Amino acid sequence: MQWFLNILANFQSINATADWEREYPFGDTFQNLIGNITTQKKGIPAEKEEYFLTRGYSRNDRVGISGLEEYYENVLRGRKEQIQYTTKKDGTIVGSETVVEGEAGKDLVLTIDMEFQKKVDKVVKDELKNIIQANPYQHPYLTDAIAVVMNPKTGELLAVSAASRDKEKNEYVNESYRALYDSHLLWFCS
Repeated sequence: MQWFLNILANFQSINATADWEREYPFGDTFQNLIGNITTQKKGIPAEKEEYFLTRGYSRNDRVGISGLEEYYENVLRGRKEQIQYTTKKDGTIVGSETVVEGEAGKDLVLTIDMEFQKKVDKVVKDELKNIIQANPYQHPYLTDAIAVVMNPKTGELLAVSAASRDKEKNEYVNESYRALYDSHLLWFCS
């Protein structure tokens, strides 16, 4: 790393930054409940700028803006390493010292069984679609189907699913976040 910094010192107009992209290995399955993060370009949301800046964030830091990413931001974040560099008058780096040790954010381990989640998503979407198509005039206001599957012995969530019909586009979309964030009449089955 030191050799790279010495090279950069010779090019005063070059600034290097690290960047990354979040991957969702299961596509949109459960993704909207996991949530989203800002881009490096957007950085921290303007409406929460003071909150994040007082907690040591930089304006271009990525933060959770929905779902579990937002709720657990303070746990997932980690801590940036801070290094103090000593340079000569001409900008040549002659030494460095780590002032604050970096620390990775904590992992969030969910009890969701992704293979089971996919199956529940399919059943919820198919059942909603079948009911609407079989009786289009009997259920004119039916637009949503929601299912939450828990282990009754431990309370662990095994699947959280919701499908919604967009009447304008006649499409069925995955909206699992609605199972937790919307108010609904609940039916319990054992």
